[in-house]
Amino acid sequence: MHHLRARADGGATDVDNLVLLCRRHHSMWHRKQISLSDLRVPWMRLPQPRAPSLS
Repeated sequence: MHHLRARADGGATDVDNLVLLCRRHHSMWHRKQISLSDLRVPWMRLPQPRAPSLS
């Protein structure tokens, strides 16, 4: 399990901020050898900025 936005940077621990990576790809991610666009998982949506609340 990998947080797309690190918890230390305010990332949430919910489905929209998590991705499953095998050990190899997780290591490559942290060595900055791959990025989210390299994963090419067809069912994964990129995190979208949330619109400000109008209330």
